[in-house]
Amino acid sequence: MVLFYAVRRRRHALFISFLQSFSLLLLLFFSLASCKKENELSYAPISDAEFYVIGKLDGLQEKQEVSVERPTQMANFTDCTFGSDYCIYGYGCAMGSFGDTDPMFQIFLPQVYKGDCAITDAAFHSLFTKGEWQYGPDKGKVEFTYFDGKEMWSTSRGSQPETATFNIKSSYATGATQTIAGTFSCRLYNAAGLSRAFDEGSFVLNFRYE
Repeated sequence: MVLFYAVRRRRHALFISFLQSFSLLLLLFFSLASCKKENELSYAPISDAEFYVIGKLDGLQEKQEVSVERPTQMANFTDCTFGSDYCIYGYGCAMGSFGDTDPMFQIFLPQVYKGDCAITDAAFHSLFTKGEWQYGPDKGKVEFTYFDGKEMWSTSRGSQPETATFNIKSSYATGATQTIAGTFSCRLYNAAGLSRAFDEGSFVLNFRYE
């Protein structure tokens, strides 16, 4: 009887140990899956290019795609305002062939950071939050500009309809840069006040700070 009880206790202890090991394996699996998702697009891209802006301008498709097979380039820029003991930074990304008459897209996040001029990696990466962004020239908003080869069209030159949207669906650090991906639609205006509709937009862009 004593031997039978000891065997049952040993089997019970082995079973508990198995459950604990299995639980740790499950936790490790989901942790790795979560880390992987944070460093990849959270939805299927619509282009085989690494970076792109694609949409419909007045119903006709416009796109810029960056890959080894295409002449399109992507350039980053930083807007900086110096205060007495702080700096205000805005970060932008432009995409095109950058010829005098070549079309170009530009997305700019104005005044997105205010603080120590020596911004840290962590502070930079935290700026590109997922979710809906409003259009405008103020902090926490976004500006979209399109050059059609002749003139500039921008969201900042007029009001946006209620249907306008800029949604960052994926945002993750890639070394010293930040990659964001999402969808957008907006209304663009030229200097004369004429407007054009940009709909069904999608993007994958990379931002860098110096």
